Amino acid sequence: MKISALIITCVSFVPSLQGQVPFGPVIESTECLSSPGNDAFVDAIKSKDGGILVLGYLRESVEGIIIPEGYLAPTVVIKKNADLENQWIQFIGGSDLGTSGHTILEDEDGSIYCIGTSGANTGDILGNNGVKDIFITKLTSEGDKLWTTVIGSTATDEVTSAGFTSTGDILVTGYSFGDGGDIPYHYASFTSTDVIYFSIDTSGNLNWLKVFGGTGVDQPVFNTVLNNDGNTLICIASSSADHDLVPYGLTDNWKFIMMEVDADGNTIYSTGMDNDSTLEVFEGAMLLKEDSMLVFTTMSRYADLAVSKGIEDGAIVVFTPELELDRMYNYGGSNYDYLLRAIYEPTKQVYYVLGSSYSIDQDLPGNYSGGIGDDFWLMSVDEEFNLLWSRNFGGANDSSSLGDGSWSNPGSLIYMNDKLHLFTSCFPTDDPPDFDLSCTPSTGIFTTTDGWRVTFDLLTMGLNDDTTEKPDVRLYPNPTSDVLFVHCASDNSTISYTIRSLSGSILKTGTRNGNEGISVDLLPSGFYFITMETDEHQYFVSTFCKI
Repeated sequence: MKISALIITCVSFVPSLQGQVPFGPVIESTECLSSPGNDAFVDAIKSKDGGILVLGYLRESVEGIIIPEGYLAPTVVIKKNADLENQWIQFIGGSDLGTSGHTILEDEDGSIYCIGTSGANTGDILGNNGVKDIFITKLTSEGDKLWTTVIGSTATDEVTSAGFTSTGDILVTGYSFGDGGDIPYHYASFTSTDVIYFSIDTSGNLNWLKVFGGTGVDQPVFNTVLNNDGNTLICIASSSADHDLVPYGLTDNWKFIMMEVDADGNTIYSTGMDNDSTLEVFEGAMLLKEDSMLVFTTMSRYADLAVSKGIEDGAIVVFTPELELDRMYNYGGSNYDYLLRAIYEPTKQVYYVLGSSYSIDQDLPGNYSGGIGDDFWLMSVDEEFNLLWSRNFGGANDSSSLGDGSWSNPGSLIYMNDKLHLFTSCFPTDDPPDFDLSCTPSTGIFTTTDGWRVTFDLLTMGLNDDTTEKPDVRLYPNPTSDVLFVHCASDNSTISYTIRSLSGSILKTGTRNGNEGISVDLLPSGFYFITMETDEHQYFVSTFCKI
């Protein structure tokens, strides 16, 4: 079955479908948080008063945001009004080691909770148990700090998600490399992780803490979701097969556990599934649709529930109310494509989805790097998961996309008043402005990230800027045993090419002049991707079979 699907894609050129999918909204404005070190916007939510609460981290002071004395690389909390103007700024951290925010929450009373990780043991972060702990800081609606609680082991502990329970407490998920401190035990060695999840009340007291895992790597993935029964849904990725994983009887190297826990930490229901190459990555988003669970993530080309468009596709996976895998919808092109964040807007009855993409064809209107680097990817689907529009944005180099640590925290989408705001991080370009990026590079020797806010006007849909006529490009013979020819409308044109394996490894590069063929006789029999660039700097991706 898998071979048949691949043969269908390799016998003919996969043309660029630019213009067939609406390009999506135009970028109205951008904002950079840019110091000489690593900076990022990591989370953002609508505030109760109609503004936006933004969580990030900042290495050094920048214009308009001055880090107080005694803070080293702190977490920064920014309260914006509906016009994106800063109303107040607060800092969380200490003078020894950095503090990275991860999730921001606001309760019905307007109190604000910031959750992240820190290696500090000074300032706001006191009582550190080891290398790095999880912190929870409560602020008033005006940004005044009320308390900070630190939870962790004597090793490194990381947060992956946080949300309110049905009782108004805060449930935090994460993973730990050790025990001691607040962590009662650890199944694995210091190189492997266990899942931890715990509850904090609104006064900062620890209600309970649970450990889940085995001797492999076990980590929560995606965000948590509060379901209609008032219980929290948690998704766990595991490479273990012992200890807590034994009851599931799963044998695949990687498996996924969907768990439902109540406000007291009791497991109400859980189920597991072998990965079987269906889901590829640890990053994505979960949303509740009526009683069903939607997971926005990445699909392997070997998935059984959908026919792959390329190497990896962005995917929307639907789980039944019993947390069983139901069906899957995939999006992307012939290269690597990922879905990372999603929100549902009931007034529009659509989903807005953030991803990352290398593709230049099919569902993608283009790629600023011609398929050698990943762009940001924004798309919208209706309630039946039909693609409404799709656009790429970012800069034109192979590190202009989601930035350092992007796969653990690609940021947040917010819909407000027919505008879509993305708060994230990016690698600045060497020569700004570069396409959609105007962030300036740091002066240090290391590549660093900037916080990046991008606002899209949903009332103004853009057009694909590439309106030039596309040359007729075809591959033949396909399949081939020794030489692959590229037909172009202008046979004298020069075409640069890159041949990759299906896993993405570069196997051969070169140029084809005139009617020259491309020798592939030394390649093993199988299926390959070829990326081609014409001398007019137009990019095309296709597949071929070597027999």
